[in-house]
Amino acid sequence: MLLTDHVDIPTELIRAQEEERLVVFAGAGVSMASPSNIPGFVDLAKAVAKSYGQKYYVKQQRVQPPDVFLGSLNSKNGGQGVHEIVKQIMSRETSRPSQLHNLIPLLFKSARDLKIVTTNYDAHFLTVLKNYGERYDSFDIFRAPALPRGDDFRGIVYLHGNVEQDSRWLVVTNRDFGRAYLTEGWARDFLRDLYLSDYTILFIGYSHRDTIVDYLARGLDIR
Repeated sequence: MLLTDHVDIPTELIRAQEEERLVVFAGAGVSMASPSNIPGFVDLAKAVAKSYGQKYYVKQQRVQPPDVFLGSLNSKNGGQGVHEIVKQIMSRETSRPSQLHNLIPLLFKSARDLKIVTTNYDAHFLTVLKNYGERYDSFDIFRAPALPRGDDFRGIVYLHGNVEQDSRWLVVTNRDFGRAYLTEGWARDFLRDLYLSDYTILFIGYSHRDTIVDYLARGLDIR
């Protein structure tokens, strides 16, 4: 459907929305805009490093990606601290839902067809959904590692955990990602079932260069 000279919405996307088969996969770009101002993964690594009196340089990213750097910080501090710092950063009281947080839920008619998957840690979607009152009077919330079947779910799925749970469950370091997508594979299994389902997935707020997208590709064995 051609809405403007620059906006053409695929017919399949519209059909999926009408048939309640639409899944929105929300990335960091949704939460980075003002007034959310949630840092992306690289800036998050810089913020955590600052908490330890260290710096994470741009040049380091080539040999030490953010998840690897955060993993090394965690190891140096006895396996504690990094996850809690991330939780604090993502829970700042000055952060508020962005326009995208408010608009994305409107793609769904009610809690019956609500299907949002996010790799973000913040809880802004929950704030917005509750603010909509009767439209989403009751919906399921899934937080890693307790995920539903990817081919049959309703509600919002926090693939990497969120700030409303114990910080140790947040998928932050390379070890966390390894468990989620490789050794234990609960994120991989969810995504495999999701991609093999008849759902239509709309990605919002992701870049091909994101660390998260790299792990998504590994988990799904995309070549």
